[in-house]
Amino acid sequence: MLATLSALEKELKDYQVRVEFLQNYLDKIEESYGNPTTLDAFKALNYAYEFQKEIDFKKSLIIQREAQIKQAKEQVKLKDQAVKELPNALDKAKEAYNTMLDDLEDVKKQKKSKEQVNFKKGLESQIDQVDTMLEGIEKRFYDNSDHKQVLNDFRQLHEIIKLVN
Repeated sequence: MLATLSALEKELKDYQVRVEFLQNYLDKIEESYGNPTTLDAFKALNYAYEFQKEIDFKKSLIIQREAQIKQAKEQVKLKDQAVKELPNALDKAKEAYNTMLDDLEDVKKQKKSKEQVNFKKGLESQIDQVDTMLEGIEKRFYDNSDHKQVLNDFRQLHEIIKLVN
């Protein structure tokens, strides 16, 4: 993420320098318009037109890079916040998982209709998926210090919590 951010900032600076150069060059063309010949006037106008097109294009790239840099910085903040809040969300998701297990036990105790059997199978499948997800999230979070997947893991934990609520 930081490599991407620094690359975006470098591109932004390059575009800004180029726009400034082109604008200065364009200003010089306009200043040196003493008494030109027709051919010189057309050449100067052509240069001015090409420079203005490039300036407009670079300005649009500058706006894009500024937005991308802002978004990358926001993602870094979100990641930092998610790293702080993930252990708590993991605990809540484990509580939700335990609630699902309790629900499964309640379903097993009930009368066995065809609907109950299908519901039980679906619930068991969902519990297996949640168990696998929780194990993976917990392992990634505590074993890897870079936390590359923390935002996805955080979203998944909240989806698990929503299953019970």
